[in-house]
Amino acid sequence: MKKMYTSILVKSKTIALFFWNIKVILNIIMKKQDILILYLSNSSLESNVIGWARHYGNKKKIGMPGDNDSPPYERGIEAIHDGWRLFQSSQLEQHAKGDEYRTGYLKYEFFFEKIK
Repeated sequence: MKKMYTSILVKSKTIALFFWNIKVILNIIMKKQDILILYLSNSSLESNVIGWARHYGNKKKIGMPGDNDSPPYERGIEAIHDGWRLFQSSQLEQHAKGDEYRTGYLKYEFFFEKIK
């Protein structure tokens, strides 16, 4: 009788552990990633935000560049203080004299993510 009880207990613990692992995996899969792109005035995260875009992992909310009149943060470092994780910054390149007057692209681009 004791051996049967031990066997049932081990099986129930195994089943409970299996379902707990399934729950953990589903929790990881169900999380969404939000992306924040900040264009700064120079290569320092302490510099001012001059352009931005935000994209949501949630299909119900759509983000577009220029959604708001003011940037979500005044400086790039404030995004990190608010829980955004920096995962990419633009490569620093030597630009030719006069390039600062070109309007083709913004040089200092930083990509942040937040997992929800």
